Amino acid sequence: MKNQKERQTYSGALDYQTKEFIVQEYQSGNTENTIEFIKYLQQQRPGKRLAIFWDGATPAEFSRIASWGGATLSTIFDDN
Repeated sequence: MKNQKERQTYSGALDYQTKEFIVQEYQSGNTENTIEFIKYLQQQRPGKRLAIFWDGATPAEFSRIASWGGATLSTIFDDN
């Protein structure tokens, strides 16, 4: 018998104005799922600006996500 753990990955967001916590479950924590979560947030809050904070993401992940988002997300990753 194999001792196999089921892993769960969650992405979450807090709407600080309404105090609503938004959470989604994913199979793994990777760039593709992060982009899917951002798309989900954009659908939940159409036309709103999102302030996104990551904990533990690598510079390469930031770069791939910024490339996907183009000008929309580029200001998030601006060091200036």
